[in-house]
Amino acid sequence: MPQRSWCNGVPDCPHSDDESTENCFDMHGNWDWFMKERNWGNSNNCDTFDAPVNCTYDACRATCTNFTDVPKNLSSDVTAIFLTDNLLTHLSHDALSRYPEIRLLYLDNNNIIKLDKGVFLHQSKLFWLILTNNSISEILPGHLTGLDKLETLLLDQNKIVTADFSDLEDSTTTYLM
Repeated sequence: MPQRSWCNGVPDCPHSDDESTENCFDMHGNWDWFMKERNWGNSNNCDTFDAPVNCTYDACRATCTNFTDVPKNLSSDVTAIFLTDNLLTHLSHDALSRYPEIRLLYLDNNNIIKLDKGVFLHQSKLFWLILTNNSISEILPGHLTGLDKLETLLLDQNKIVTADFSDLEDSTTTYLM
């Protein structure tokens, strides 16, 4: 099982071993993040009939490979999108607008250079956003608008010169890493 499926609040193993307190303990004292009660969305009611080529579904979580843009024809009920190691360079303002139910979004290890303002406007349920190892140079006001429930934002291994996180200033739960 991929590591990203451990301690994510969704039991994947028999007897839920991947979600146990023993396995989800963090020696730095932050393990309660993994055990926090969350609304994970409807993980069983995803229309996966017309899944794009190079995308696979596990419940309502989509993993896609070899894409240059966010796929436009995933189920609108998808709760997680994994676009790790793809060829994305730009996130347009409407790239994610069809996916208001996502809670987890992995966009790491691409070559994302630019985020349009408003790209996350419809992601009010998203709490885990991974943008690690891209080429993002600036986070400006409007880039993170809409992320009302965001808890974790990973931006390491980018080329950030300007960072304005004022879109998140009212958040009481966001951890920037």
